[in-house]
Amino acid sequence: MSSTTSLADIAALLVSDGEPWKTIGKAGVAEMLGLVVETPTARAWLIQYLQTSPNYAHNGDQQMSRSAQRLLRLARAQGHDVVVPACTHCDRDLLLGANHPDGSRCCHGCYTKATPKICGRCHLPKIIRRRLEDGSAVCGTCWRKDPANYRLCTICDRMQPAHKRVDGHSVCENCADGRIGRCVHCHKTTTIAVSFLGGDTCESCYRHAKSTKKKCPTCYTSALLVAVDEAGNLVCSTCAGTPPRYACPRCGNEEPRYGRICHRCHATDCVNDLFAEGTARTRSLLAPLQVRLLDHPEPQSMAKWTKRSRTAALLRKMLREEIPISHTALDDHPAFQPANLLRHSLTDVGILKPRDEGGVRFERWLDAFLSDRPDSVARHLTPFCRWEVTARTRQLIRQKGITDGSYMRARLICRTAERFLNHLDQNGIDLGTAPQSVVEQYLDDNPKEASSLRNFLRWAARTGRARRLRPIKHPSGLKATSYPPDEHKKWLQRLSTDESLPLITRITGLISGLYGRPASHVLRLTRADIIDDGNTLLNRPRFDAASF
Repeated sequence: MSSTTSLADIAALLVSDGEPWKTIGKAGVAEMLGLVVETPTARAWLIQYLQTSPNYAHNGDQQMSRSAQRLLRLARAQGHDVVVPACTHCDRDLLLGANHPDGSRCCHGCYTKATPKICGRCHLPKIIRRRLEDGSAVCGTCWRKDPANYRLCTICDRMQPAHKRVDGHSVCENCADGRIGRCVHCHKTTTIAVSFLGGDTCESCYRHAKSTKKKCPTCYTSALLVAVDEAGNLVCSTCAGTPPRYACPRCGNEEPRYGRICHRCHATDCVNDLFAEGTARTRSLLAPLQVRLLDHPEPQSMAKWTKRSRTAALLRKMLREEIPISHTALDDHPAFQPANLLRHSLTDVGILKPRDEGGVRFERWLDAFLSDRPDSVARHLTPFCRWEVTARTRQLIRQKGITDGSYMRARLICRTAERFLNHLDQNGIDLGTAPQSVVEQYLDDNPKEASSLRNFLRWAARTGRARRLRPIKHPSGLKATSYPPDEHKKWLQRLSTDESLPLITRITGLISGLYGRPASHVLRLTRADIIDDGNTLLNRPRFDAASF
């Protein structure tokens, strides 16, 4: 059997064999092989057959393996001229997998007809599975359908067709594949798979031992514990003084395996097969990434990544030159996450130059955000977002460094400005003549936008676009002027009862303390400014003061 199982090597051998593989190309043949030969063992048998069978696509050899037949059928489905061997007895286009009594290869149906065994129940030519006490032979289907053959399995406690008796007890087919015993590792009574790992070992513990690396209790290295020392403990092969039982035939390392080879060698094949699909130019440009992928710390995940990941599919398009190797091509790709992951990998190995990804994405977001805006909104929103927000964000990044929220804050400011301008446009208010009360009314409905709206109001006032609007002061910049509740109540009681205080002082203090109005507003009030309807006390709106 050949020592290589690489799809690229099999594809190269087929291309050298001539048509139609030469027309399909090495990359296309490798893709077809990935659909018909998935395991390293199947690949090894296929390449061994190809080395001994020239002109494989046209010789019509009936002794070729099933995987070789499937590859020819796939090539024929794509419109290529190949000779697919057919059954010589029924001339049907079926897979040949059995040997006829006359020595020829035939399909399963012809083999069954050539060796007729009639079931005693259904009277059809079937494979005989059981012989009953009366001497009649029945197929497996008829035997399983007979309720008289059902017994209570002593292993799984289910009513199943009785397969055999172990120690005088009925055991079903699923539980009777091997000897029944008590596993020395999990202490369960079940089917025994092997007995060389310190004693009887069940299938689950055996599979876990040969596929999982653990710390050896003797040398404290991470290895497969598939050997037993003199004390009967599971240790690595080195400490037990025995040859590695599960050494990879290619690299010689005793590692968890995928078929006959270890996961590291399998991942190497998968990565090499992926890059073999590319052109000479793209393979040369992406060679640093190939080295990084081959050195991945988790080879089992890397092997699956090459077949299942959308990022690997995007890399495959780059290798085939379907898309260029550039930031622009990744920006234009509809799937953001795979493109972003591939961009980070290409940047990390030096294939693409680093750039401010947050800034680029923000610029692309601005292009979409500012499109299709009415002129009354766009003439203020566009310069604010393009110049003010962008410049301010870059300045903050230079001063404090970039964070996850740097451009999130910029987007929030742009959205808030857009909503405020839409509010003015819907109410027919021009930004240049809008009064301050519009801002207060807007923030009453949207109190959480006070901080982000402050940036737009400051810019509009500084550039002269808003002549009457002023930004609201930040709460952190205001000094605390409130009194504790007890002291506030004490002052109100004194102002209402202490006649030694001047009347204007008492009235001003009570209005300020009860209704929260600034003292400067209260001092400017006159009798004409106060409206008393018997239930509510109001002031006229010429001072832009709220009702009290």
